[in-house]
Amino acid sequence: MKVCNTEMDDFTPQDAVSRFNQSFLNKLRDYLQRHGQSPLRETAIWMGLEEDATRQLLAFLIKKGEVEKLPQGTLCEGCSACPPQTIEIYRWLGDQPTRQQGIPLRLSR
Repeated sequence: MKVCNTEMDDFTPQDAVSRFNQSFLNKLRDYLQRHGQSPLRETAIWMGLEEDATRQLLAFLIKKGEVEKLPQGTLCEGCSACPPQTIEIYRWLGDQPTRQQGIPLRLSR
């Protein structure tokens, strides 16, 4: 006996790709929200993706204004193991953890 599920009947391969990408975007958002900023290499390893795939996800979040790429030569926090010219660091712009901001808030009256 076949159970009819109209929601699944309308499910397309594009829907699967969209949901798959959305899950990676959510995972990436959560990671950057928690860490504030992260080098591409470290982020890609954590995501379990190639650097190019991670870079594409980051580019999408940059277009949405959620993430920014820091200038070339920016060093990781507390580390100097990699040559600065090889590092790509990305920073979360929305809802940054307070510990990462480093800038005192100024409230206007």
